[in-house]
Amino acid sequence: MSSLESAIRILQSLSVQKPTLRVSDAAAELDIPKSTVSRLLKTLSEGGILERQDGGREYSVGPLLLQLGGLYVSTHSVLDLVDRSLSRLVETFGFTAYAGILDGADVVVLRQWQGSHPLRLVLDVGSRLPAEQTALGLALLSNCEDAVVAERLGPSVVHPVTGEAIPLADTLVDVRRCREAGWIEVACATAPGITSIGAVIKARNASQPDISMSVSFPDHAADDALRSAMAAEIIGAARDITELSSMPLQLSGPRNPGATRGAR
Repeated sequence: MSSLESAIRILQSLSVQKPTLRVSDAAAELDIPKSTVSRLLKTLSEGGILERQDGGREYSVGPLLLQLGGLYVSTHSVLDLVDRSLSRLVETFGFTAYAGILDGADVVVLRQWQGSHPLRLVLDVGSRLPAEQTALGLALLSNCEDAVVAERLGPSVVHPVTGEAIPLADTLVDVRRCREAGWIEVACATAPGITSIGAVIKARNASQPDISMSVSFPDHAADDALRSAMAAEIIGAARDITELSSMPLQLSGPRNPGATRGAR
């Protein structure tokens, strides 16, 4: 393995859940000699790709990566970033992934990436669903003030299957739970046995809509450990896109926004 390949593996091990690296930990996790890891981390920090923390014992993302991230965002739309994340979620877990936006009291499906699992809920791009009944919708509502949620939904909503009225207070319990945790798990009311996990990508300014992402899966196909892993991955992806899309461009260069790929 070349030094460049080793350096790439080291950088790939950084995440929202693990924002810093130590020489011994990285060497053990990646099965790379400590001397090699130490040398590469030192070189990466000297180049600004990483920076030292905790008296030099730990390394975190450096200013050059932030600048390159800004350059990346300047040439890719937010939906490009969403598509990449949805594709990665499908590849990792095999379940169908979605993105959506709020429109009044509904969530509108913006992106759909089909999974490989034989049992799946497929919603076409453009489909409209009651926001409070979906992980996509509740994730979006969680980034709204309670008063805004009340204005969108009214004093109650109607259950899509039973026709019973669901008080706003019940919906707000789910909204606040998602707001506190950063994600939500919702059983599908219209397709028993299907559950979704979702999180919100917060817009960089008031002129742009929030976007949510979710993964839908059969209940029997995901135990608690897998659901926790999916939640962590979705939260991390949503946070990464939120941070990247809010990042000011720090490197000069021509601006050439990429074209948005069609949904799959």
